[in-house]
Amino acid sequence: MTTVHDQREAAPESQSGSALLEWFDRGDPRLVRGPFTRWPRTTDAALAVIVFGLMLVSVTVSELADGEDFTAAAVGDRGAGVFVLLAVAAGALWWRRSSPLVVTAFVLAVMVVWAVAGYGDGHELALAVAIYSVGRYCTDHRQSLIAVAAAFAVSVLGSIIDTSQRVDVWPAILFTALPWYVGRRVRNRGDYVALLRERGERLEAEQQARAQAAVVAERARIARELH
Repeated sequence: MTTVHDQREAAPESQSGSALLEWFDRGDPRLVRGPFTRWPRTTDAALAVIVFGLMLVSVTVSELADGEDFTAAAVGDRGAGVFVLLAVAAGALWWRRSSPLVVTAFVLAVMVVWAVAGYGDGHELALAVAIYSVGRYCTDHRQSLIAVAAAFAVSVLGSIIDTSQRVDVWPAILFTALPWYVGRRVRNRGDYVALLRERGERLEAEQQARAQAAVVAERARIARELH
């Protein structure tokens, strides 16, 4: 039989559960409506195209002489190898969610070939996106750290192989450790939200079970009084 004291004890838990569910309702639109969540393949394909374009512009700008204007002709003057390597590195990002470590290794291999060919600076954006994806989607924390270390090493090694590049440690950190950290923070936040959602659903189920139990107890009490 449910007493008034029991109902008072259950009230705070029910209120906290309701407040938690209301918090989820306010947060759901931000989690669901994002294009990267709704259309992952389409947005990743668009991302690959954008990254390719930005890297092509960056490579072209880095090769311009002092006072030379950026033009479409300057972009077209890049060699066929530049277009191929940039397209391959950017295209690999289409698989960044399902195979972030493989994509990162592939992009690093492209960077080594790029350095050996001596194509210069401006090609690091694909690596930054790949490393972000490692932090965001890689489930093994140790493997993700190894990927970051490998990316940093290849970035520095590439600048040593290609004498036309500057050997800068801070840019290497900028395009490796920082994207990984951001991706990891996003992943941790997603896991935290999922945990809160699960807890909210569990509290709601417990609240419904208590309500049903109270109804059953009340019916039993009425039946006993009638008899």
